[in-house]
Amino acid sequence: MSSVCRFHTSMMKFKGYGNCMLKKNLFSKGMALLLVGTLLFALFGCGATEKAKETDESKKLVNVVCTLFPQYDFVKQIAGDKVEITLLLTPGTDSHTYDPSPTDMVKINNCDLFLYTGDLMEAWAADVLKSVDTEKVTVVDLSKGVALSPVEHQHHEDKSSEGEADGHDHSVDPHIWTSPKNAKIMVQSIADALSRVDPENADFYDIDAKSYCDKLDRLDAKIRTVVNEAPLKEIVVCDRFAMHYFCKEYGLAYIAAFDSCTSETEPSPAVLAEITQFVKDNNIPLVFYAELSNKNLAEKVASLTGVSIAELHSAHNVSADDFADGVTYLDIMEQNLMSLKLALGVVS
Repeated sequence: MSSVCRFHTSMMKFKGYGNCMLKKNLFSKGMALLLVGTLLFALFGCGATEKAKETDESKKLVNVVCTLFPQYDFVKQIAGDKVEITLLLTPGTDSHTYDPSPTDMVKINNCDLFLYTGDLMEAWAADVLKSVDTEKVTVVDLSKGVALSPVEHQHHEDKSSEGEADGHDHSVDPHIWTSPKNAKIMVQSIADALSRVDPENADFYDIDAKSYCDKLDRLDAKIRTVVNEAPLKEIVVCDRFAMHYFCKEYGLAYIAAFDSCTSETEPSPAVLAEITQFVKDNNIPLVFYAELSNKNLAEKVASLTGVSIAELHSAHNVSADDFADGVTYLDIMEQNLMSLKLALGVVS
């Protein structure tokens, strides 16, 4: 019994020694493999990292900075996720009182493409662009190619409030985008600029621009149909008026309380009386107020005449909520068209 036990114990000792040797061999092989792996990473890993870095840089989005909402939305429709877009104008704020902050100027200097409506709309642009390196930043004045139109003074604003205090030239209307025809010209200019900055995606921009211009054509056709069918051909805007190009395009007359770019929105008693009488005399069913407005004058006229009121949105800018909801230029114009049907007596 004891010999068996001793033999068994001896075998156990021998077996334990063998396990030890096996573990040492495995450990040595493991260390060797780890060392080889480390060397391979040192040789090839850095190269892979550099390639990944180069790939990331090659996929860097084109940085586009826009001054107003229409340009911002047009870029979104044309370029989608191929660009990074910045709107300088904070949603919900008045474009006519905007001046670029130091941070905004840094954004302009660091972008690939800067889009603005033109010197008439952005009077500050000329000075800011003096410090921009146009070798690095492509600058596009979107009023180029658009037939600028003198303002027809069909408004009842107090003459004392007119002038150059707001930095705008009141002899020419700067709100070119309110006409879908002009919007098409702007869209094509944007597509051309994107193609210059990012030639690799030129075909993509061209296809999307053509598709979007088709949508603008359909919008234009719908507006023409409504105006042609309308028994009335004149609108009343109890606010600042920025729809000159729209009205000119579709042959609409207009009466407005204030000039398009004035900071004045409080009417004199004479203005209120004159507009109220005009609405009564011409059986106007609806009067308009502008977007982001307090609606005060429209509500006063409505209370005196019994007419309805509605927003006529020029798309300078949108509210913070609309911006967050992804409201588009086409959405705005479609809503304007619905209100226009009421104002022109197409529907009651």
